[in-house]
Amino acid sequence: MNRLVLLLLCVLYMQCVDVEDFWEKAKKENTPEAYIKFIKEHSAGRFTAEAMSTLEKLYFHQAKELNIIPAYRHFLKMYPESIYADSVKTILNNFETIDLIIRKSGDLKKSNVEYRLIGNAKGVFELAGIIINEDGVEHNKRIIVDISGDAQGGNYTTLGQGFYQYAGAEIYGSVVFLIGSAVKYKKSFRGLKEPPSEIQFANYNSPSNAPFASALDKSNCARYLYEILAVGWGIEAVQKALDNISKHYYIWKPKIESKNIAQVSIYSEAWSTHEALKPIAISVLDSLNSHKKKK
Repeated sequence: MNRLVLLLLCVLYMQCVDVEDFWEKAKKENTPEAYIKFIKEHSAGRFTAEAMSTLEKLYFHQAKELNIIPAYRHFLKMYPESIYADSVKTILNNFETIDLIIRKSGDLKKSNVEYRLIGNAKGVFELAGIIINEDGVEHNKRIIVDISGDAQGGNYTTLGQGFYQYAGAEIYGSVVFLIGSAVKYKKSFRGLKEPPSEIQFANYNSPSNAPFASALDKSNCARYLYEILAVGWGIEAVQKALDNISKHYYIWKPKIESKNIAQVSIYSEAWSTHEALKPIAISVLDSLNSHKKKK
């Protein structure tokens, strides 16, 4: 019996030593990845609470170092009750804010194409240090997007059954940038996603389910958002938005395997949106700089 107790004590002692060694290693590395690994492997250890607190502090300082709106938003999403939350909200309140107003009509009236529009607008403006407000007219500067569309379809055979599917879409509309009541920029756009010859899944059973977001991607709408950025804030703002895409990558693709630690996932729709915007930003910058040289 005494030998068994002695053996258990030895095992417990070795575990404590191992935990201390791992903790010292995490502190020495002092990175989010190191603390996350420690928390995963020692979720009920005596250093776990300190590791979680240190991780939170690191993410806060990381957001301040990156100093871009998505970084601050991401921190608040991970730690809404953080002791640093008020500081982050104060920082966000100091950024300039503009309104984004989306008015839909036609077949896409019940679609969710506005989410792609909002994602693109945030990808353009918020990486340039300008917050997008989606809650109506509240600010002097605003962007109004009037957008309509038509679902296009045909008969398809899926899993041995025949269906009429709205697998294509056309969108059209205009983008207007106003300061007060003065129109500073206005352009029309159009995009077409042709119905494919075949489909694998019958997901387009109503006009509102038509691929309007794909049609939007084929339009110049995102390009016009960058042009508005240049009109309202200068070429430097477009360059800043482009430069900050690499910072945004650092936020949304951390080297974290677990999706449960601080609600961080490996992949993000926001990141893929910004990757798609990158060549558009480069193209707009090239055009603006070329035009500037000609002058």
